[in-house]
Amino acid sequence: MAEVENTASALQEYKYANSKHLIFNLDGRIEEPEKYREFFRAAEVAGEDDRITLMINSGGGRVDSLIQILSVLELTKAETECNVFYAASAATFIALACDNIMFAEHSYMMFHNIQAGHVGDTCTGERYYTFLNSLSEKLMDKYYAPVLTKKERKELSQGDVEIYKHGEEVLSKILAHNKRKEKANKDEAK
Repeated sequence: MAEVENTASALQEYKYANSKHLIFNLDGRIEEPEKYREFFRAAEVAGEDDRITLMINSGGGRVDSLIQILSVLELTKAETECNVFYAASAATFIALACDNIMFAEHSYMMFHNIQAGHVGDTCTGERYYTFLNSLSEKLMDKYYAPVLTKKERKELSQGDVEIYKHGEEVLSKILAHNKRKEKANKDEAK
């Protein structure tokens, strides 16, 4: 039987004999990074035998938190998985960064270019938006490639476009992408 420990309102930890299972609820807007410190710490110390599950029901949120969550997911030694109910904007990147992805029936994702506000002079604002566009393209190429075509990613980078996909469609595209990648790796090994 697992011992349950509530470490934060959004983080639950289940301890087993040789491993632990962390469940993190990412509900609503993704807020400032300090709201996720306990999750970051737990993921950083998680071992290879541990598992992290993100329960995602989010329309997205802050870019700085997105970058930190993506970094933690890349660096953790634990297996990562997510269960998507609804994921949009920043939440789509987080879901696609996990090792495994599951969708609830009728779940979906909404993809669009990074959207952000800026306070400051126009020169600084212009540099900020140029930077955000390059960051957005880099993230889309890395995380959206299994799900969206180059044409779709280009449309997103040009702005004011939203693409909606049902969970089943996202899964079938990920599976097809993984098969192509596996075949390429086998051909390369020959």
